[in-house]
Amino acid sequence: MEEKVSILKQEWFVILMVVFVAPFGIFLIWKNKMFPVYARIILSIIFGVVFLFFLITLRGAGILLNSNTKSVDTNKFVNQKLTGSWELGGDYLNNSSFDYFTITFGDAGKYVSKAKVKVNQQIVATNGTYLADKDGTLYISKDTGGEIKYYYTLQDGYLIIQFMEKNGTVKLKKSGATTTPTPTPTPAPVPVPVPTPAPAPAPAPVSIDLSAGVYVIGQDVPPGKYDINVISGSGNFFGRPSVVSEMMGTDQDYYIQTYKNATFKNGNTIEIKGNLVVNLTSK
Repeated sequence: MEEKVSILKQEWFVILMVVFVAPFGIFLIWKNKMFPVYARIILSIIFGVVFLFFLITLRGAGILLNSNTKSVDTNKFVNQKLTGSWELGGDYLNNSSFDYFTITFGDAGKYVSKAKVKVNQQIVATNGTYLADKDGTLYISKDTGGEIKYYYTLQDGYLIIQFMEKNGTVKLKKSGATTTPTPTPTPAPVPVPVPTPAPAPAPAPVSIDLSAGVYVIGQDVPPGKYDINVISGSGNFFGRPSVVSEMMGTDQDYYIQTYKNATFKNGNTIEIKGNLVVNLTSK
């Protein structure tokens, strides 16, 4: 009586597994010692690479999702797009998590984000795709893999993003936008001609180089309007209260090199951190 051969040892089945389920098929050709060793090696490499490429393609297409995120109902995303660039700055800079944060929502659901984390001073840059639903949930998919779920609201011209299951908050303002209404202009009174006094001589321009430290306006630096230009290094430049709060440095990918028309009054302070050296030139 002819002995029945297991299907796991039959050549046609093993070849089928190698083509469609490469890891299992490769295991079978080595376990059953099918084909010469060099042929097994070649088949293992070729179909292993093909299988890996197939998995990467599926992940890039969003078919495989990170295990800690829920599937997204795309029916909820009709006409719910965020647009433009949003950033920390000015009187809303004070944030417990970030020194610097920007996010730009572009076309076709693309985004680019850059932030500096306070706890370790690490600069984090990411990009990928996003979906913002009408219930206030923002789904971020990184091009490098993985998804993150945030919560957002649009309030008084600000984009407020909550993260870590609403334990952290970042408040962003749209670049170039203003949160105060523009007052209606009132008619100007008819001017009465008056003698024009001789113009006073213009004050001599002031140029000051500053490095890390704290400076008092009126004592260390004359009051006035200044252009601030980076000379070397990088770090934080603060003009208090509510004058300037910027990360400045020579690397234009992460820092700004020039800040124009900063007005300092008597009693204001300037604080510089890091190895940043700047020049202040009066206007």
